[in-house]
Amino acid sequence: MTKISVVVVNFRTSSLLDRLIRSLDVDHELIVVDNFSSERELELVRGALPAGALLVQQDNVGFAAGVNAGVARARAENDVLVVNPDAWFASESIGELQSLAHAENADVASPLILSSGDGTIWFDGGRVLLRSLTVEHLGFGAVPADFPTIRETSFMSGCIMLISPAARRALFPLREDLFLYYEDVDLSLRAQSLGMCLLVVRSAVAFHDEGGASSSDVGRRSAGYYFYQSRNRLILARELRSARALIATPLVSARLIARIFRREDKRSLKSRAVVQGVVAGLRGRKVRFE
Repeated sequence: MTKISVVVVNFRTSSLLDRLIRSLDVDHELIVVDNFSSERELELVRGALPAGALLVQQDNVGFAAGVNAGVARARAENDVLVVNPDAWFASESIGELQSLAHAENADVASPLILSSGDGTIWFDGGRVLLRSLTVEHLGFGAVPADFPTIRETSFMSGCIMLISPAARRALFPLREDLFLYYEDVDLSLRAQSLGMCLLVVRSAVAFHDEGGASSSDVGRRSAGYYFYQSRNRLILARELRSARALIATPLVSARLIARIFRREDKRSLKSRAVVQGVVAGLRGRKVRFE
């Protein structure tokens, strides 16, 4: 079977890497891209990795650019498995994912992803709601049941993606101007336009610490998360000339702020980040969050 190149982008998440690496139970090429975390972080990452696996960026270039750097380094003939550092795999799930993805001629595939906290479904496929340019995770929060083994989907989460060599040539590089978040929305829309097969392999299981890669507290999100979610949704809406998505902005923003007040700390900072992201997105300004 085709070998797998595993690409992980690290930004101050060295404490999560060992768990992920130990779950990689197939023959693989490992590429960890560090987005200029810190010298101390680099020491910790190097200590967790086999020789030659680390690729160091000279700046925090963002998630998409980090993935692109790792994918560019991967062997051209390999499937590429892009994995967030706050995710990991159940035993034998990577082999199952690859085997069924090949059998079904999938271009991009994902395992069934469960929340690490309570074991409920985090990702079992999804869709982009074009009226608002937001994403719906199908089955989110439900208890896993006896599902059919595979499920077609129109949206593929950037948390874990197994990408065939042909899809890699067609869909990469990811959009680096988005910096963080919504690159998976853009990829999914482009894959749909090309008639590609996106698949969830439910007999392969992975786990995800929601927010673990973007916040020091699992389940909480950083202010940057709220900024880029707000900004990038509007950047895509402008590019797609989606009046409906633009009109939906007050409601989408209100829901984000409501989530902040239900679940988050630093509520004023994160609420301001939503507003700043909306302003930047409406103006088409691809500025970074500071």
